[in-house]
Amino acid sequence: MGLVSGLSPSLTIDTVHTAVEAEAALAKKSYDVVVIDLDLGASSVSGEQLIGVLLARDPHVQPVVVSASDNVAVVARCIKAGAVDF
Repeated sequence: MGLVSGLSPSLTIDTVHTAVEAEAALAKKSYDVVVIDLDLGASSVSGEQLIGVLLARDPHVQPVVVSASDNVAVVARCIKAGAVDF
């Protein structure tokens, strides 16, 4: 059983765990919304940097950032980079 239920059958949710996997997924198809965790663990690209990478590949994607951080400077940088919500 998944965490999301009651959605339209035409809605697809893909899950990746690294920036490399996110880039590979975007190379295969386009997405309307991408939810990004700022903490990507040992990834060479931060969640904050991933916003720009995703928008460079697909300028129509809507990046939404999630994080345990409430650092106003980080929020501002993510919104400035193109996140539509934080």
